[in-house]
Amino acid sequence: MLAFWETTQSNKTTEVDMVSRDFKDIRVSEFVQLASFEPEGLLSGVRLQCTPGEQRRSSFFVPARNTNIMFCEDDCDRRPIPGARGPKTSLECANYIDTFIRECVEAMGCIDNVQFCGVGGHAKRYKNTGRKNKSPSRHSTGDALDLFGVKCTRRGPGGVGRQNFNLELSSKGRARNTKEYDAFLACWRDKMEKSRPRARGHKGAIACQGAEKPNNALHNDHIHLSCPTPRRRTGGT
Repeated sequence: MLAFWETTQSNKTTEVDMVSRDFKDIRVSEFVQLASFEPEGLLSGVRLQCTPGEQRRSSFFVPARNTNIMFCEDDCDRRPIPGARGPKTSLECANYIDTFIRECVEAMGCIDNVQFCGVGGHAKRYKNTGRKNKSPSRHSTGDALDLFGVKCTRRGPGGVGRQNFNLELSSKGRARNTKEYDAFLACWRDKMEKSRPRARGHKGAIACQGAEKPNNALHNDHIHLSCPTPRRRTGGT
């Protein structure tokens, strides 16, 4: 994993910024600053790339044999929303994703053309627990993604040929593809559990009811995937 960074408080390109551009399995379309609750304030972040070159020229979800892993804010429909972009994350979280996401999508059987859809990233808001809560969400620091679905290419039956695969990351999707859903979830949680530094109380993800805990009904339509970046105010998952 690349080294962690100090927060950049200006728009000037630094040597640290130049190093952080060298992602292996993901790409970014721009470097940004993320407004969070105090005392975190402004944090250095990126917008994850949605498709190569951010172009959506056809009805196909991704170009053939795309080896980068993409993240899109669109609604997971067969035809992408024109102008759909990638979500924003913190630089630290982008590095966790770049380091571990390849192995976790491979746990689902994906080999290439991997694209997460319906993805929500940075948002200055509090934790969603179903009741009034004033604890900042990890979304507020750009350390979480809400994933509604994933599309990819995987090997066909018996390892012969190739087939398109579409997994809705919901309770209904898990019922249809329990093995793949649970494999992805277990992989990410295992990687986050072993990561250092790690925020106190961090569990890696919140899933739908029936999946390995933590889970709840508020996450029956998506997986809340988070990074264990230590913050002064934001803790847990």
